[in-house]
Amino acid sequence: MFLNILIMYPSTVSAAVYSSEFIQVADYLATQIADPNTDSADAGTAIDKSAEVTGGWFNELDVWPGAPPFNPGVLETPGHYALAGLVELIAYQRTGTASYLNEATYVANYLLDAQARSAPVLAAAGLSTGGLVEYCPGVFGGSWTSRSNDGIAIWFLVEMYKQTGSSTYLDAARAIADFNYIEPRLRNEGEPDGFYTQLSTNNAQLVGGHMGDFGLGAGVGGGIYTYLEANMLRGLNVLRSVDPSYTSYFISAAAHMTRKQLPSGGLDRAWTVNFNNVADPNDDTFTFTNTEATRPNSVAKDLREAGKTAEADKLLNYIITQQQADGSIYSVQDGNSRRIRGNARSAIGLIENGKVASGSKVLDFILTTEIGAGSYPDKSVGGTLSHYSTAWVGIALSLLNGAVRTTVPAGTTTTVGSSTLGVSADVTTTTGTPTVTVATYASNPGGTPMFSALGKYVDVQLDNAAGVTQILIKVYYTDAEVAASGITESTLKLYWWTGSAWQVCSDTGVDTVNNYIWARITATSTPNLSQLVGSIFGGGGVKPAAVGGVLVPMNKIAILAPYLALLGLVGAVAVVAITLRRRRA
Repeated sequence: MFLNILIMYPSTVSAAVYSSEFIQVADYLATQIADPNTDSADAGTAIDKSAEVTGGWFNELDVWPGAPPFNPGVLETPGHYALAGLVELIAYQRTGTASYLNEATYVANYLLDAQARSAPVLAAAGLSTGGLVEYCPGVFGGSWTSRSNDGIAIWFLVEMYKQTGSSTYLDAARAIADFNYIEPRLRNEGEPDGFYTQLSTNNAQLVGGHMGDFGLGAGVGGGIYTYLEANMLRGLNVLRSVDPSYTSYFISAAAHMTRKQLPSGGLDRAWTVNFNNVADPNDDTFTFTNTEATRPNSVAKDLREAGKTAEADKLLNYIITQQQADGSIYSVQDGNSRRIRGNARSAIGLIENGKVASGSKVLDFILTTEIGAGSYPDKSVGGTLSHYSTAWVGIALSLLNGAVRTTVPAGTTTTVGSSTLGVSADVTTTTGTPTVTVATYASNPGGTPMFSALGKYVDVQLDNAAGVTQILIKVYYTDAEVAASGITESTLKLYWWTGSAWQVCSDTGVDTVNNYIWARITATSTPNLSQLVGSIFGGGGVKPAAVGGVLVPMNKIAILAPYLALLGLVGAVAVVAITLRRRRA
């Protein structure tokens, strides 16, 4: 067993490093996406690499390790293209540069084209349509479907729908999900919707062949690969965020994923399915490989959001125990820690679940493997350029709005982070030399807040509390952010995510002059210094009480004054009228 070895890094890691490298990845991938306005089309085959027509890879170099050599002129793996499109879309959202959105649109339209071209191929195989067929001579009879790449395509197309509002992209994502989860020939015997695929009606082995793919042209056999199913889980999670009717598929897929979790907490890389007992439709015999892999490690967030909190925590703890001194994550499946896409997906799992210090160390390792500006190999040693691994690295790099890690000298008070980053920590030491990491999140990485949230979420991690007397955390905000939130500024406090609930920090307040919320962490505070092992903090407070179901700030009294005076006048007139009637009586 390879145990986690935490070391103190003498250098400071800047948020700018991750941000600039993400842009380099986006720029590199953009050179690999064909612009239909400038690239000529090739005749190709019935299912070909139509990049020159509607987007997609311009030069794809690999699909998976050990695969036979491919002819880039006819290779088509839509899900791989979709991952690059997602990187381009994120780059546009970060920078506002229109060219990134153009590249993402090329890929999205290419997926629509690939889906249309796949329909007759799937129909000829007796299947419903909607999925994406992949093509390469010599593999599975030349064409196959992949729930892995279908899942990534769903993810990207939903994000394009969110960005553009085009229902065409959302409808395409729904069709892909329906193909994978409603098609009766794409389920295991006896399994309900949301699980794996069964035998076809002619007893040919359907999905479950090479890495979970479905060979249209040949019977392929029985392995179900977890790291490819992980992509479908993410796609369904994103889809259900805009269409709740897909929640049941997401929940059932997450439940099935946890059946593959080994006692160590790692996910078994594959199962072998009993395809022999066709007479018994309830025979779900699976054989474990008892081999953990790094490539499914990105699912921790999805498991947590499906209610599988304990399983997500077990997976995260397993990943951390496999972290090496250089920051990389050891994979039992690969027998080493050199797989770049596995490391990228481990970083995604860690960062999305608040383990920013460990996740950023993985990113630091990945950065040392770069083989060209913004491009990465499949393996850190002896690996060739991989567009697919490069795209996963881009996704991992994009997760941190900012992260700074600094080794604090003994006998000092050192500030880690800044108001520009959005968070800082004033660390006071005596004899200790801790490594402190601070980072910001784009969204809430914890559970639903029990306070009115300002939308500010940060991470603070201390690798060693020895010789540290206190840390003063500051989370910065603007007047406009407070006004938009409706929170009374003087009530702002920092709350701490315990792992299962939000709890107000015991020593916290707000500086309304310098616009930051603060929390003082000591050996006796809540949380205390020893609990800063990757701690999420959120800013929030209290909104003014509602009056008659409507919030009435003090400045509205002036607006309402004429109407209140009029009501008073009406009341006075009524009193006079009653008095006169009584006198007449």
